[in-house]
Amino acid sequence: MIGTHCPTPSAQEQLQFLQRIQQLLNDSSFTSTYKFALLLAITELSVEMGQDSGESLAIPICILAEKTIELYWQQTLPYLPEQADQGIFWQNTSKQAAIINSVLALRAVGCHTLAQARMHPQWSQTVRQVGDTLKKMPIQYLQNINGQHIPFIYQPKVQQGQLILQQGAMYCLRQFQGIIQQLVRQKWIGFIQKVAVNQVMLGEQHDLEAFLFGTSRAALAQVEKILKPIQNHRCFFCEGKLQEKGSAVDHFIPWSRYPRDTALNFVVAHGSCNGDKSDLLAAERHLVNWLGRNQQEGAEISGFLQTVGFYGDADTSKRVAHWAYQQAYQQDARLWVKIGSHHEQIPKHILKFFEYDN
Repeated sequence: MIGTHCPTPSAQEQLQFLQRIQQLLNDSSFTSTYKFALLLAITELSVEMGQDSGESLAIPICILAEKTIELYWQQTLPYLPEQADQGIFWQNTSKQAAIINSVLALRAVGCHTLAQARMHPQWSQTVRQVGDTLKKMPIQYLQNINGQHIPFIYQPKVQQGQLILQQGAMYCLRQFQGIIQQLVRQKWIGFIQKVAVNQVMLGEQHDLEAFLFGTSRAALAQVEKILKPIQNHRCFFCEGKLQEKGSAVDHFIPWSRYPRDTALNFVVAHGSCNGDKSDLLAAERHLVNWLGRNQQEGAEISGFLQTVGFYGDADTSKRVAHWAYQQAYQQDARLWVKIGSHHEQIPKHILKFFEYDN
């Protein structure tokens, strides 16, 4: 963090920030999807790296580049598999976006998953390429609205290889993550649909959002296969025995709250438990079990799930969970306990489980 004792933004300042985000998305010009990716990346990193304070946040360009590659990774697959390279959506109005080509180069050397890409010798070079593109293009132009430069998210110049968020911006991005995510995805999907080259591929399109931002069922099946033995073939929530069929991979922090796949956010549960929990956060006892599992077995689980394409570490998962439960507490949300049980109020002491050594 940068700076100390910075007050959190007032309600009026938070509203103004959100209005500027909306204005940015509605009134700015877009010739590629880079601005969408940059805004999503900054928002997600504010959740993963930041805290609920009015302080600034310094985001290393290399970390920003890695998050950008993560956002584009799924989108370098062909929408129509039978068309191979010709079925990859253009992310620029006049030609394929350079970042897409950088990511495709990783796939071309045999990286079938993002986890494999991170371990490949070409990874660091790709991160530098993407970082250079970010500095030349979207970082320079994202905050241009109606011809006016309004640096309300981050400082205009990259400093010592870092993007410096303005005081209060980190707080607002964390508070409005869900709204920003929805707004940006809608605009991103709309851009893809309007590019002439893409319209030939779309035809009678199905769920374009699931393709651009979702997780394949085949990948989740691999997660289930790996996690079941680790959980002794028992449901993470009710501890009942998992059968060959009828189980499901659950996002412990619900996908609706934070739509990003991280290795340690997965658990396997009965389909009935998963369905009943739905988009709710899990109760205290489940949170304690999940945090304990990640602390004790996180390295092993991450290692296994990297082999099927998922990356994540215990600290990032803990920070995202802290953010989610903090928001739930502020909103007086209810927590899911078990099937047939009343949802319980979130106790303030639950936030003590997220104390950090630093």
